[in-house]
Amino acid sequence: MAFPQHYLRMTLSPLHITNWQNARFLYESAFPAIERRDSNAWKQMWKENSLFHIDEILLADNTFAGFITYWNFTDFVYVEHFATMPQVRNQGIGKKVIEALKQKFSTPIVLEVEEPTNEMATRRIGFYEKQGFSIIHKPYMQPPYHKGDDYFPLLIMATNETHAQTHFEQIVQTLYKYVYEVNIK
Repeated sequence: MAFPQHYLRMTLSPLHITNWQNARFLYESAFPAIERRDSNAWKQMWKENSLFHIDEILLADNTFAGFITYWNFTDFVYVEHFATMPQVRNQGIGKKVIEALKQKFSTPIVLEVEEPTNEMATRRIGFYEKQGFSIIHKPYMQPPYHKGDDYFPLLIMATNETHAQTHFEQIVQTLYKYVYEVNIK
């Protein structure tokens, strides 16, 4: 079912506890276990860490349409996970969410994407490029979410390429320390 653009309410607001089950279901179904925290740890982090936010995406009738998770650091915002419900995909919601996020913050926005080794990864990079993100061409390894898993090569994309190039090491250190809880020496 297609939703007309005026049917969307694209304000990003903190997730309401009444939508927690919907968000958890989407989190678990949209991201494989290797690409996410345990759902209970995810919820705990949301409750206890003031840097970590989950904003819900609602349609005009208050139907849950998805979520975006991000970390609000001093010098940049890091988008960790972003997902919409299958029935509302490919209807311009992603673009509106990114626009709303850019309006909400004056600092650069940073995110990780898979290298363009398959069609889906290539499409995802193209989507973010259309929203004003640029690939930062520096090697980056994402730490694992779970002990025993390996680091994974990803690309960093940012809305301010110059800032991200200049402060790349600081961005990586911040992500490692706060998001992945990895000690850097």
